[in-house]
Amino acid sequence: MLHRIRLELTVLAAVAISITALVFAITDDGARTAVADPGAGQDSELVASEGLPDGAREVEIIEFQYDPDPVRVAAGTTVVWSNSDLAAHTVTADDGSWGSDYLARGDVFYATFDEPGVYGYICELHPPRQAGIAGAPGGDKLVVGGGGYGMQGRIIVEQRGLGGK
Repeated sequence: MLHRIRLELTVLAAVAISITALVFAITDDGARTAVADPGAGQDSELVASEGLPDGAREVEIIEFQYDPDPVRVAAGTTVVWSNSDLAAHTVTADDGSWGSDYLARGDVFYATFDEPGVYGYICELHPPRQAGIAGAPGGDKLVVGGGGYGMQGRIIVEQRGLGGK
């Protein structure tokens, strides 16, 4: 009798999990996309995305890394980060001036870079570690990953060529 009750409870739990998964699949309205313009220092906001902007460069978040890194683009280019990792991550400017909310697997974030320069960014959930350099004058620091997963990347924005290219 006890065996039959366990079997019925196991079947009931499997049905409940299946129904929950189906409800989530039906109600999913697409990936969440955060939009930010780091050149203007605007805050990011969540909007729905129907696809990638034309000419966008994609950076995949996979295995606690931004791939590729660095990314070299022309001014005015949109960079799209997509999280393919099982863990949640963020894409956050080194100085905190722009960034995403937590990105779950399948979520995307995009930012358009209008001004030439180098834009460093990190995952706030997996920041790089700081370690002192032995014997360095002035106590200079070096960014290293050790002691866990440290995630950082760079976007190198170059001035557009003649003719708007």
